[in-house]
Amino acid sequence: MSTLLPLLTASVRRVALKCGAAGGSVWVPTPWNSAAPAILAHVGDADPLPELATLEGAAAFAAAAAEKAPASRQRADGPGTVPSAAHGGWLIPIPLLSELWTRQAGPAPPAQAVRRLSDRASAPPLIAWLGLRWERGSHARLHDTDWPAVLDIAGALASAFVCSDAVLADPVTGLPGRTELVAAVRAGLERAASHRLPFSLLFLKLEGLDDVNAKHGRHAGDTVVRDFLQVVYRLVRSSDAVMRYGGATFALPLPDVSADDAVLVGEKLRRVLEQHRYLEHELQLACAGGVASWQSEDGPAVQPVTFMGRAAQALSAAHADRCRTTVLWRPDGSLAAAERLDPLLGVFTGHSDKDYRNMRLLWDVLEALSAATGATLAQAVVGRMFSLFSALRVALFQPSAGGQLQLVAGLNRVDHASAGTPLVASDLQSEEQRLVEEAYAKREPIGMSLEVPALRGSNGPLVGYGVPLILDGRAMGTLYMLGRPELLKADESDFPVLSSVAAQVALALDRERLVAAQRQRERQQQQRLKAELDSLRTVLGHTHFLHRSSVMKDLLGRTRRVASSEVTVLITGESGTGKEMLARTLHELSPRRHGPLAIVDCSAIPVSLMDSELFGRERGAYTGAERRSAGRLVQAEGGTVFLDEVGELPLEVQAKLLRFVQEKTLTMVGATREQRVDVRIIAATNRSLEDEVRAGRFREDLFHRLNVIRLRIPPLRERADDVLFLARHFLDRFAQEHAKPIAGFDAAAEERLLAYPWPGNVRELQNLVLQAVVLTESELVTADDLQLPVVASDSGTAIASPRLVPRAASSSPEVEHPSGATPSFHRAWEALRERLVTDVAAVTATSPVALPLARWLAHELVLLAREQSAGVLARAATLVGLPESTYARQLRQAQADVASSRRPESWGAVRLRLDDLLRAPDRPSGNLPDMVSTLLLRVVNEARLSTAQAASLMDLSTPTLKRRLAQLDAEPAALHVCA
Repeated sequence: MSTLLPLLTASVRRVALKCGAAGGSVWVPTPWNSAAPAILAHVGDADPLPELATLEGAAAFAAAAAEKAPASRQRADGPGTVPSAAHGGWLIPIPLLSELWTRQAGPAPPAQAVRRLSDRASAPPLIAWLGLRWERGSHARLHDTDWPAVLDIAGALASAFVCSDAVLADPVTGLPGRTELVAAVRAGLERAASHRLPFSLLFLKLEGLDDVNAKHGRHAGDTVVRDFLQVVYRLVRSSDAVMRYGGATFALPLPDVSADDAVLVGEKLRRVLEQHRYLEHELQLACAGGVASWQSEDGPAVQPVTFMGRAAQALSAAHADRCRTTVLWRPDGSLAAAERLDPLLGVFTGHSDKDYRNMRLLWDVLEALSAATGATLAQAVVGRMFSLFSALRVALFQPSAGGQLQLVAGLNRVDHASAGTPLVASDLQSEEQRLVEEAYAKREPIGMSLEVPALRGSNGPLVGYGVPLILDGRAMGTLYMLGRPELLKADESDFPVLSSVAAQVALALDRERLVAAQRQRERQQQQRLKAELDSLRTVLGHTHFLHRSSVMKDLLGRTRRVASSEVTVLITGESGTGKEMLARTLHELSPRRHGPLAIVDCSAIPVSLMDSELFGRERGAYTGAERRSAGRLVQAEGGTVFLDEVGELPLEVQAKLLRFVQEKTLTMVGATREQRVDVRIIAATNRSLEDEVRAGRFREDLFHRLNVIRLRIPPLRERADDVLFLARHFLDRFAQEHAKPIAGFDAAAEERLLAYPWPGNVRELQNLVLQAVVLTESELVTADDLQLPVVASDSGTAIASPRLVPRAASSSPEVEHPSGATPSFHRAWEALRERLVTDVAAVTATSPVALPLARWLAHELVLLAREQSAGVLARAATLVGLPESTYARQLRQAQADVASSRRPESWGAVRLRLDDLLRAPDRPSGNLPDMVSTLLLRVVNEARLSTAQAASLMDLSTPTLKRRLAQLDAEPAALHVCA
């Protein structure tokens, strides 16, 4: 309708201008559009006539005008004009070429018109209404000289109807197509629902039409279809519409017809049609019938597509039963799960040989695509199609970097007995090249007859097909096939299945393109990293570590001595100290530096995949293991494997790792034979493995096997000489990268750097310097640019490290432990209770709306657990006593809550108490957020607050709060004491 509305608006404006009217309106019925059955357009400065002011009013006016006799509308002012209720307004009817709406399609009998949505031979013509309005005082009438302008708009409207009719009609039979069928079914179902009447849909399929087309040609097939329709016309009611569902399948919507009556109609038609002889009484064809029916007693109304699918399933069942009877779809029968026989799918044509070939084609191509990779993929597809179609040539073309199509794979059959030889671009004729390029440019399949003299024994003209490779609307190449028509047995009806094959090929080629691009990026990245590594090795003297402190000199000296040996090394140190960097240094200084370094982050691999990731798997080892995969240990053959966070390994994997460390042999998952692997093992952990052994979470024998040589990386707070040295190095590097003229740190900034304890070690220092470089606007980085708190001095003035500073009020002072040591869980619990009593009293006294303390406490625990676990979710979940999936969900909620809400200045003290709970060595097991929530509930209950305030503090509804309080009173007192 987007093209019709501008046309109408321009035409009405032209009429109003010629007639001297101040404004004009036009209302046009559009019965082919069930969603918008009419359109209305206004132009000019005057208000619309009341009759055409709205769509509803215009429809009512048109209906009322249609009921009056045409003679009653004849006036002296013009043919059929009607005065408006508004002064100076006239309404002019415009017939919309009714002969187009009721035209016949094909060689139907003269007395028989083609039915569409209704019996159009007897339907009244469609009338559009034009409204014109003159200003007061002007001569408000339509002169005879004005009628040409009115005829202009009539012609425009008629042209629009011709276009719509041409789009909706079937080009062979002239019948309404699937678009109108869906609209008719929707209208029939709605009418049946509103009037509690039955509605049925009959599908008829003329069997054997494909054989007629193949043997006698498409002209004969079209003649059979028209003859078939003439028989149907003679048997159905004048009000019945005949529509083309697709292929040789036709549809008859049957309003007010019950299921049993529809089956009788179908049987009558089927028997007469099977007895009828076509092509001058030389041919007799079978006919299949399927019926779907619905009425209000059957339950809720169904969608038109679902209803049509039922009829298609019934037709499929009738076809499978060799057309012995008309089949009715029933919900309680096997038809409800039957396949739909949809001729538009393009795979099932009704011809058994072609159906088998199409299915074989899809299967073979998909099998080839799944098995082939890289350069062999295109050749595999070409080979399957070359064999299956007995083609003379099959080729695959893809665009080059310059956009020109080039041959990437092809086969050529020089004679009938030839098995096929590689096709080269010089073998192609100019006509073949044009066909390939035209299909690529138009993005649609093309077939044409071709003369290829180079192919001996071709016996006349050949037929060639070009099918574009389309993916997401992009043309990615062309699939080309050439052969003799009698051997190819392909025509335009095969375009859907060929397009499906081409789409799968396009998808596979695009996948290979992405894989190749990723490999290229990886190669480039490896080359870049290798160049950087060589540069760093030269600058730093074969070490990654920048240092000035004596403790680091001792560590690196020991590392060089250990690197030349093959012993297993265990690296320990806090998070951020550079354990992986030290492992790389060991590898690069070792005789294995030319071999691979496989890095395995044990904390990042799911437990269920740990075995296969480390030791590899055989094909079929478990469900989903579709191919053999070498594990990380095997990938490190001849080099070094680095097991980062080895303390996170589950006990069952530790047993297999122990055998590997001892024997250097492993057994892949699903395998029966051992495999020897030549690797050196380096492990790292930020845990105390001795404590883990005592707790039973780490095997003692494995610990001793790994702890042959231990290298401990000291934290940055033990390397005071390295802090400024590293900070200046990072400053120079980041200033150069960001093109900033920064000379260094001022004195206050350097003092702050030296005083800070650096809990995040070198990684925290690096990130903090980068942040300062990005944010500073001066030549010297100041203490404020560093955004570090003032660290405790000997005199006692202090605040804690940044992770204990309140998020919304980082400038507020933090509360310290009197003794400086982490208290027991009982002391931390009592301190938290006292803090909550104070905060609840303060919040409820100063704020009219109580804050959601319960939610804040739970979120704070989740965030603190993540900080204390160095970001390892499994460890953080264990710390607070939650399942890992639940913890991950609550972590996302907590991060969103912190970003969107502001905590009070006193929150830092609460956060410190929660931190003490998590750090307490005697912390009990269980759901810690639930324990803290219960503690807050008891504090709230003892404060004797109003129900509304208590519910707000607990972040609960009033009924839930009352239920929680009742449960709290019923629990034994011992459950509330955490000691």
